[in-house]
Amino acid sequence: MFKVLAILIVSSFSFGFSRGDIDKISPNLPEIILDERVTPHEHETYESNFGETQVRIVITEDDFSKTITHDEININCKKGEGSLSLENEYFRIRSQSVFYIRGPVICQKLNVWKFEKESSEAQVLEIYHQAITARDKFIEKGLVNFWKRRINIKWPSNGDYYSWGTVNITRGDHWDVVAHEIGHAIYDQANIGVSPGGRHRIDECYSTGLALSEGWATFFAGWINLSLDDKDARFEFLVPRRAPIRLENIPADVCPGQRNEWRVAGFFWDLIDRSNDNENVSISFNKIWALKLNQNHSSAKSFASDLLKEMDPILLRALWKNNFLTNLD
Repeated sequence: MFKVLAILIVSSFSFGFSRGDIDKISPNLPEIILDERVTPHEHETYESNFGETQVRIVITEDDFSKTITHDEININCKKGEGSLSLENEYFRIRSQSVFYIRGPVICQKLNVWKFEKESSEAQVLEIYHQAITARDKFIEKGLVNFWKRRINIKWPSNGDYYSWGTVNITRGDHWDVVAHEIGHAIYDQANIGVSPGGRHRIDECYSTGLALSEGWATFFAGWINLSLDDKDARFEFLVPRRAPIRLENIPADVCPGQRNEWRVAGFFWDLIDRSNDNENVSISFNKIWALKLNQNHSSAKSFASDLLKEMDPILLRALWKNNFLTNLD
């Protein structure tokens, strides 16, 4: 099959290090030659409602099919094609320059652009899907005003990490890792808490600030992808050595207390989910966000102290103990 995305990776010089299970930097800085045009592998047409010209973007593999959320396609009926730049006021997805999708269009039809799941093109589209889903959820909840700086997303990069306004990604099809790194960008821009950096492993303990930053990013990945009703909310690619990473029922051998990112993520998730596992708490994301935005929290406990003013202290202390295995006070 003809591939429109050709990647050449050449090892140059050693510069990096591994910071943790999720956020990693390769020891080799890749030099990447990449065609930024993303072209469908298949084009199918169907009758559309009221004779409208429509485009649907789908990732497929055997019986698997996933529709990609996307902005309006620019359609040129005379040329019989449509195009979409993966850049807007909220984010841009690029290699050496910005990616764009271009494919055939028959006007007054429903046009389905199909991309094979294992392709490079599908990796670009999954990154786009994660970014636009995050944006749309904030818009839907009326919380997007904080988003004043465009987030740069680079793929393929030399690691999975966020640094200086840029999200770096190695595997676009690893949706939960992509969402985690976008979560770091949101955390930074919304000034939710400190970002001390440093080595971290998802089942170990370190500083409260680092655990807060990493735990928020994992919670964010769950919020934009997983159902709040899921009794076993889990991730697919996050930390293979401990897979599956569950937001409910955190394993007993994970380091207890607020210095662990997995437990921080589970605590945040239990606040908003609708699957009550002995905590009987459900708070809107908007209320949680209001207590995080521009607060520069130093720890999960700092956030919980503010939350004590908004909910039943008995319920909050029980939820804290259920996740962290320690007392809040």
